[in-house]
Amino acid sequence: MAAKVGCMKYLLIFVNSLLWVIGIGAIAYVAWAMATTGSILTSFMSGSLVFTYTLIALGVLIFIIGTVGCIGALKESTCSIKWFIGLLIVLIFLEVGAVMYVYIEKDKISTFIASIWNGLNQETKNLVQRDLKCCGFNGTEEYNSNGQLNVDSSCVNTTSSTTTPSSVDPSQLYKTGCGENILQWLNNNRVVWACILGVLGLLELAAIMAASNVAATLHVMQKVNVSSERVTSATTSTTDGTELSELDSDDSEEPWDPSPAWNTRSNNKKKGVAPHSNQFSVPGHSPPPYFSGKRPPPNAHRN
Repeated sequence: MAAKVGCMKYLLIFVNSLLWVIGIGAIAYVAWAMATTGSILTSFMSGSLVFTYTLIALGVLIFIIGTVGCIGALKESTCSIKWFIGLLIVLIFLEVGAVMYVYIEKDKISTFIASIWNGLNQETKNLVQRDLKCCGFNGTEEYNSNGQLNVDSSCVNTTSSTTTPSSVDPSQLYKTGCGENILQWLNNNRVVWACILGVLGLLELAAIMAASNVAATLHVMQKVNVSSERVTSATTSTTDGTELSELDSDDSEEPWDPSPAWNTRSNNKKKGVAPHSNQFSVPGHSPPPYFSGKRPPPNAHRN
């Protein structure tokens, strides 16, 4: 039983360590994005960055789940493991709700992607523009200020030009906006996203089953330990009581004789009295024959 708990415990520690790292990574990314973008803090305070709020809440929740799970597994605490199971179930419900919301509101995905784009810092936008071969969310208008294009090299089509961003020709920029390319990329990888969500759900269910198994095994072990302590204390009390009774029996007087008082023949033998002595004689009356030790005549009862 202890080996089983040890195996499941290390599995829980591994899973919760991954969750802890994911939560820390989400929180760190939001902090980095806010630190490297001047306007994002103002937008964050105004409440227009839904993606940022969601990512912060998700990162904090995952971090708490990983921390509680690690503490419960390391200390073998049934209470902490139960909290871990409850929080993980809440996370699963949130994920299912998010998937259902995206499916129902699929016509508003572009608006949600725009909110995500506004919450990204410029370094992340440049990475997306370079990989998806796009420029801006809706095109180059995002970088057109005062009639001048202030674009990054990630917007330049390097296959057709080697010029620097300062002297770039507008005809050499990517014409497609990143919003359209991101939406197309999501649609082209629907099977991949479904597989990722399925694997994530299976891992979470496996973590719940492992945690439930560990909690049940720890509960049984605690019951066994309590029963063993009770048996040990009861045995100690019985031993002490036996010793006391032996001491009391040593101080007692003559042992009790269970023989009946009317058994005169056996009592006389014990006390050294002659068998024919008359102990029950009354003055003026002769004792019955069974007291005198003589047999009555055969026909005595007929007379």
